[in-house]
Amino acid sequence: MDSTKSENTNSEPKLVKTIKKDLKQGDFFKTLRRDFFEIRDFYISAEKEKRLKEMNWAKRVFFLIFWILKSMILKLTPARRILLLLGFICLFMMNVNISDSKSKSNTEIRLNILGGSLILLVLMLELKDKLLARDELEAGRKVQAALMSEESPLFDGWTLWLYTRPANEVCGDLVDFIKLKNDRAGIIMADVAGKGLNAALLTAKLQATVRAYADDFEPVELVSKVNNIFYRDSLRNIFASLLYIELNSKSGSIR
Repeated sequence: MDSTKSENTNSEPKLVKTIKKDLKQGDFFKTLRRDFFEIRDFYISAEKEKRLKEMNWAKRVFFLIFWILKSMILKLTPARRILLLLGFICLFMMNVNISDSKSKSNTEIRLNILGGSLILLVLMLELKDKLLARDELEAGRKVQAALMSEESPLFDGWTLWLYTRPANEVCGDLVDFIKLKNDRAGIIMADVAGKGLNAALLTAKLQATVRAYADDFEPVELVSKVNNIFYRDSLRNIFASLLYIELNSKSGSIR
């Protein structure tokens, strides 16, 4: 037997045990409430939210469900959108009976089961995409963590402690330490606007740019050059706040 396959089989969690563990957590309704508000924030725009507040409760519930379903369907790929619509149509249709007079056979097609299967298929495809994206974000988190400096970098005459914690898998926050020539060291603290992968990518570029020029320019010239490069290469609706500190181990000065 393949040892790798055996290890994977043994490490896979048991379905019944996992469900029992989920039921024992006791925060089911709290999690469900949080998920609902996340769905609402994701699918309902600020303009629609304003319109909902002007409606009575019955009308508000109807339009809230309708707008969420509409936005969800529009975000699907064309093929999945058609499958989902067919699934909903079949789900609420009566069963179809097909009779053959020659063989005296009667075949019943359960359209509601077919509709449920189509909806489940779309759900499986969307879940697959989400899991793949999560794996990529996890890989990105590991790369971003590897690019960060040590929490307690050693530098003569100074006691330093650097720490950052992302809100999501990846983030636009940067805390870095660079040893420079002539008994100097640089500390970078920056925050790229936004969250997620786009902010993380620009954070990595910002870090690489500062590291590339830190040894060759004075702090004011360095920040000016980094600013020009970041403006040239980043999206126009994204900005970054950056603090650059230069330490000197001999004089004890901060610039």
